[in-house]
Amino acid sequence: MSNSNFNDLISKIFFLDQNCKRTKPFSNLTPFKIRKTNDIIEIQKAATKLAHHIGLDHLTFVVNYSSLGRKTGGQIEIDNDSCVLIAISESILDFHECVLATLAHEISHKYLHLNKLAFELNYENEIFTDLAAVYLGFGKIMLKGRFVEQITEGYNFKHTRSQEVGYLNKRQLSFIYLSVNILFNVNPFSALRNISSSDIPLLLALRIKYKTYFSRIKQQKKCSGRLWL
Repeated sequence: MSNSNFNDLISKIFFLDQNCKRTKPFSNLTPFKIRKTNDIIEIQKAATKLAHHIGLDHLTFVVNYSSLGRKTGGQIEIDNDSCVLIAISESILDFHECVLATLAHEISHKYLHLNKLAFELNYENEIFTDLAAVYLGFGKIMLKGRFVEQITEGYNFKHTRSQEVGYLNKRQLSFIYLSVNILFNVNPFSALRNISSSDIPLLLALRIKYKTYFSRIKQQKKCSGRLWL
């Protein structure tokens, strides 16, 4: 991860912190399982739980399935005032972690829309939304759903299927997750709880590599918001 990319991600975190009207204290939502992703009621309940976590109880999120293509996990109609429509791609329904991460991303779109925060370029706006999802407390869900691999083994065969969602790579997402937890003074043991064992080594390595910078984040929040770069 280049220094310019590193600085840009940090700048966006502080931009969010200065401009979002948070209605609930920060907390990391524990990942949960959607038992039947082919049951729209189950997905609807998951969306309601995510919305409640970030204080959007006054909105109704209506979820349906759609054929959106391999590279699109979901879509949202953000302009509706009280009833918000979300489409989940049928191509990711076999991966409940990806479905949950996609819901978190789409609901974060609505949160940013309500706060009138957006970038002109669509791709940059999507990256910003992934970052916002972590900032809002969906970090563990985003980490689990970023890349999911399913292995089926038999007597003389091994079949692997995988699915990836989101716009941030593993290193970027892990760095943002660490930064947000340090910003809100989350206990390190709590931050690592319910994290996939495959993600923990990178999180620990990043925390050590950027420890000097991370030590300044809490202090930076108390200042003007201008970064010490």
